[in-house]
Amino acid sequence: MQWLNIYFEILIDHFETHGLIIDKFIGDGVLGYTVLGEEGDPASLINQTTRSLLKFYDKVHSMTENMASYNLTKISIGIGAQFGEVVIGLVGSKSKRQYTIVGDPVNQASRFEGLCRRFSTDFIVSEPIFDRLLNNETKELFEVAEAVQIKGIDEPMNLYVRTVRDRIRSTG
Repeated sequence: MQWLNIYFEILIDHFETHGLIIDKFIGDGVLGYTVLGEEGDPASLINQTTRSLLKFYDKVHSMTENMASYNLTKISIGIGAQFGEVVIGLVGSKSKRQYTIVGDPVNQASRFEGLCRRFSTDFIVSEPIFDRLLNNETKELFEVAEAVQIKGIDEPMNLYVRTVRDRIRSTG
């Protein structure tokens, strides 16, 4: 529990600093999102959010290196990111309600995160996100993976994974 609280402290601080919203904790994971206002630019939000998540990964990596020096278990994280329309509101029954975010992009991002081990990566983004990355430096951090059949989606989806080359560069 000690490392989990340290991890969540870093995560919450980072999310609050960078305008990311935490919907809920799911075990040792988190469901987070950003909101595009009516006048907002999707590409700008996607680029800002992607860069922020890459910085978050670097913070967590530094933390896990320090944990190893104290004989605490190193952790690894996986990030799945998708873009699209969702619904935010109260769900549940009379006896139990919860404010949350739902929709296909939420389910897909969760499934992408679950594929990180399969692709030996820590960050997977969808094609709509990759296509909107404006900065070539950020875009070069990802490479196309095989098209993947995602539960609930009729056609296989092209996914983009953070490259091994970038992970080596960011870790030292």
